[in-house]
Amino acid sequence: MHRRSQESPPLRTLLVRSGILNATTGLAILGLLGHAINAHLGLSGWATLRTLCLFAAALTWLYRYLDQHLPHQRIHAANQVTLVRLGLTALIAGWIGEPIDPAPWLPMAVAGLVLLLDGVDGWLARRGGWASAFGAKFDMETDALLVLILAALLWSQDKTGAWVLFAGLARYVFVLSARFWSWLAQPLPHSRRRQTFCVLIVLTLLLTLAPPIQPPLSLASAVLAIAFTAYSFGIDVWWLWRRRPAASPGRRDRLGVEPPKA
Repeated sequence: MHRRSQESPPLRTLLVRSGILNATTGLAILGLLGHAINAHLGLSGWATLRTLCLFAAALTWLYRYLDQHLPHQRIHAANQVTLVRLGLTALIAGWIGEPIDPAPWLPMAVAGLVLLLDGVDGWLARRGGWASAFGAKFDMETDALLVLILAALLWSQDKTGAWVLFAGLARYVFVLSARFWSWLAQPLPHSRRRQTFCVLIVLTLLLTLAPPIQPPLSLASAVLAIAFTAYSFGIDVWWLWRRRPAASPGRRDRLGVEPPKA
């Protein structure tokens, strides 16, 4: 009798399957939830479509980092909480530019839930032994996207000018700049200060979303969020600048400019 050998799938295959299952399940639930809420608010189908497109695009981009979750072979509860946070952030993004007069407090309530869940994923990861570089990346990118979406929502509601987008775009400009100035790409040490200011920025933008907060108070609040952003990034850039590698004689960076002397 011929016996067929059975081999267990490699860990990466199991992880990819788990990732696809969680992503498709999240997309389906988010689509139903977004359609129900937006229909109740009387919004167009474009709001739900924008939500789903942003959610799918974010997960597609994050897929490139999935290998950093190995040797874990599936997406655990910690990452699922982050997945919920990302979905809710995408839901808020769908309301940018939409009239949400029937429920003016809704964006603030949903953003508040996203903020409350921040930290739960990290606590679950440590408690369950599921911590990974992918989980940290997933959490950080969700935080960064939330700040950008909140800033864009405030602008769309005429509570501030377009300048508030600096709070959300600062990190992306920082990452892009590291492609031209290699000293910006050096790893930064873990910092409680960075985590604290991230929470302060989100909280300040969140409070500015409150319907009673209107100009000029909303302008002052948004300026405070930008000040938090500039201060936190300024400290990191200064730390990286002081520890930049010494330039070789005649060496030029990718922009063709010789690095300044220390």
